[in-house]
Amino acid sequence: SSARELGWFRFVGQLLGLALRQKETQLPLNLPSLVWKQLVSQPLDESDLRGTDELCWQSLQKLRTIDQEGVDAALFGDVIFETFQAQLSDGSEVELLPGGRHSRVTFESRHDYCDAVLAARLRESRQQCDALLQGISLVLPQRLLSLFT
Repeated sequence: SSARELGWFRFVGQLLGLALRQKETQLPLNLPSLVWKQLVSQPLDESDLRGTDELCWQSLQKLRTIDQEGVDAALFGDVIFETFQAQLSDGSEVELLPGGRHSRVTFESRHDYCDAVLAARLRESRQQCDALLQGISLVLPQRLLSLFT
């Protein structure tokens, strides 16, 4: 995100802080757990990815258990063509390890790949959530946010 976009996230955070502080102001927001957990410092897990990108979550689950479908190490390279990079929600590609775009996922490394994709997807909104939290903190003490979960 650009500095300008992060400024807008801080502004929205201030609005959220005001709404939480005042009974008269209500913002009927249904934030995904991927966002609100970051705002209240709760750990993220696979269910948070599932709540925002079901298809990605399903793909990772299928890849983890591909051996149950009869795919073994010998057959894996014929049906899976992934490298150690992931597509983020904005369509951009990120390498999951140095030189990842040139490193093929193997039967043996598939769990490492899935863990790396999950980690990348769960942290991709960290900067925006930090900006929201900065805005909220200008209006409401951050330690009070956990009371709203």
